[in-house]
Formats: sequence, C-alpha cells, structure tokens
Amino acid sequence: MYVDSNIFIYAAVDNTEKGEKARKIIEKITKGELKAHASPLVWDEVVWVVQKFTNRNVALEVGKLILELPLIWLDISYETVKSSVNFYERGMNPRDAVHLGVMEEYNISEILTEDKDFNKIPEIKKYKMAELV
Repeated sequence: MYVDSNIFIYAAVDNTEKGEKARKIIEKITKGELKAHASPLVWDEVVWVVQKFTNRNVALEVGKLILELPLIWLDISYETVKSSVNFYERGMNPRDAVHLGVMEEYNISEILTEDKDFNKIPEIKKYKMAELV
C-alpha cells in the first residue's frame, strides 16, 4: 500500500481526531503491522507543508522522523514521470499524478489517503485512515 503525504501531515500538525488516526497508522507502520510504500515526493510534500504550518525546525524534525520509519522507499524515474502524464490528463494535480505514476511503475494498486481527488482514478483502491485503525 502506498501512503499519501497527507497521512504524515495530519500526524505532524493536526490535533483533532484525524491527527490521532494518522498517528495510529504510523504506529502500525512502525510495528510492522502495515506494509507501507512511499516515494521521495512524499517526504518533500510533508516537509514543505509542515514548514508552512509550523516552522523550518519542526519540519526538519518531522522529515528526519519519516526517514526513520520502516517504509519501503520507491524511486522516481524519468519513466515514472512520463507515465504520470496520463494521470495528469485525467484531472490529477501534478504531484498526485507522480504518486500514481510511482504506484503504476511498482504495480501498487492501493493507496492510503484522505485526498478525495484520488477518486478520479477508479482502478486504484483507496483506503481512508478510519478503515485501518
């Protein structure tokens, strides 16, 4: 399962029930109860958004913590970006299109996300945090 950036963002900056669910998901990843994939774009998005909501020091700490998680890191290649164009043409924003391109390249058909935009791609199975906690 590919884990979208918003899960880590909620865990870092959200003090509501959504943030609590995200932290439970990360706990499952840490314990090996959830096999999770991500790409360097996830790290980039999380650090950028956390920095916007907090500050650079907090974003740095969050970024370091993400790198310590037992995620399966997937590379982004030129071919990944080429295949992402298909998803961009189907209405996805560029970054989400790249996430989908990574998933396609590595034959991953499931994503954990709170982003409704992924509903535009029916062949991808979407999970919300509430389904996994």
